[in-house]
Amino acid sequence: MNTRDYSNEFKFMLLCLRDDIEVDEETISHSEINWGVFLDLVIHHRVYSIVFLKLKNLGSNSILIPQEIMNKLQQLFTKNAYKMLELTREMGVVCKRFAENDVPLILLKGPVLAVTLYGDISRRTSKDLDLFVDVEDVNKSMDILLESGYQMKDEKLLNNWLIKTHHLSFVHPVHHVQIELHWRLNPNLRAAPTFKDFWNRKNEVSISNQTYYYLGNEDLLLYLSEHGSRHGWSRLRWLMDIDRLLKNHSISSVRLQRSLKQYKVKHFVKQAILLSHYLLSSEPSIEISKIIPFKKSNKQLERVIERIEENCYSTGNMDIQYDWYFFLLMSSGQKLHYVRMLFTPSSKDASMLPLSKRYHFIYFFLRPFLLILRLLKRGST
Repeated sequence: MNTRDYSNEFKFMLLCLRDDIEVDEETISHSEINWGVFLDLVIHHRVYSIVFLKLKNLGSNSILIPQEIMNKLQQLFTKNAYKMLELTREMGVVCKRFAENDVPLILLKGPVLAVTLYGDISRRTSKDLDLFVDVEDVNKSMDILLESGYQMKDEKLLNNWLIKTHHLSFVHPVHHVQIELHWRLNPNLRAAPTFKDFWNRKNEVSISNQTYYYLGNEDLLLYLSEHGSRHGWSRLRWLMDIDRLLKNHSISSVRLQRSLKQYKVKHFVKQAILLSHYLLSSEPSIEISKIIPFKKSNKQLERVIERIEENCYSTGNMDIQYDWYFFLLMSSGQKLHYVRMLFTPSSKDASMLPLSKRYHFIYFFLRPFLLILRLLKRGST
């Protein structure tokens, strides 16, 4: 993959994120880095913890790295470490309450991924806790969170909220920890494993003498690939997760191929693996390489990488671009399902234009106009 057209700052950030390369003063002196731009990139992609740890040994002795840059990176690293400790503490409290109420719970991302993929909670950033439960346990799970002092941020104004959305957001008014309660991992794809499927294939990890459950390796690869693609890989942090998963954890090619065929997500996983290879030097196993063939030249991937680099400098709202980008990656069947759900009323419509329950059917006719209004509003912010 040709990276000569990417900025010096972007290329240097990638060097800092790679495990197989040691950054020294000679590398820095030849990189011609604008340190202010570099810092903006690192902050945007939420990889400042990894970058700080890579550069800290040089920073105290090198005149090539401005001290104010190292001070800022250390400040961000320390702030994130405290944040991750807070999330880990609250994760323990919440998981105990779910266990006491006999609600099976799988954790997505957050401190669990920091420990299992990076070996330390301080090496990965997270803004919230993502909980995944069976759709049959959603109401019970909501009650547990509300009884624990959390307040729901989302509105459930229409009866179809369970099929229209895939998670609800909560926040605690005292310590301000945010939680997303998921009952589906993918809001757009029809074919998806059930919670019981994920539960039967789950992994477990012990943190501070407490056991937590997270997705099995193959399911985790599918989930992280779809999640990153859905957000246009706007944060390299998500690609770092793919890189660490491929390098340090065993992926069964048989189980992976079976899931790719069943759930029609090969295009997302292929893109994630190729991006991780070209940007972070990830080397998938020979078996996975047979499933995901590599190409020496890939114009589509080059455009994706350009988009990743440009995200940091974009002054407009990127959500609309992400939605279109994700739509283009879908298969024909997934696109049809996405369009059908797009024109299905949601609680946001009821929030914009409140109607009594007997007139809720009108939202089916108003949906296109309300959707356009929201898109115009998003595009102007």
